[in-house]
Amino acid sequence: MDMLEWIKNRMWQRKRRKFELDMLDFIELYLQDYVDRCPGLILRRLKNMGNHHVFSINARIDGGQLILFQAHYKNGEFYFANCTEDKRLPGWRKELLQYDIEKLEKAYLRNWEKYI
Repeated sequence: MDMLEWIKNRMWQRKRRKFELDMLDFIELYLQDYVDRCPGLILRRLKNMGNHHVFSINARIDGGQLILFQAHYKNGEFYFANCTEDKRLPGWRKELLQYDIEKLEKAYLRNWEKYI
C-alpha cells in the first residue's frame, strides 16, 4: 500500500468514525428525551476503550441505581441487554426502545452510504 492510498484510507476511517459518533449522540438525545419523561430513571453513556459505547437506563433506588436496560455499540453493531424487570420500564417498552435504536442506526447508515 503506497502512502497516498494509506492517507485516503485513514481519511475515510476518520469520516466514518465522526459519522458514527454523530449517530451515537443522536441516539443519546433520543433516549434522554424518553428518560426525562419518566420520573426516577437516569440515562448514562459510558465510553470504553476504542469504539465501545454503552447506553444504560437505570432506576434510582434507595441511594443506589438498578440497571434496567443497556444498549452496547461495539465495532459497528448494537447489542442489547434487558436487565432487571421494573414497572418504570416494562418489557414491552424495552422492546420498543431496541426497535427504535435499530431503526435510527439503519437510517444513519443509509445516509452514510449516500455520503460516500
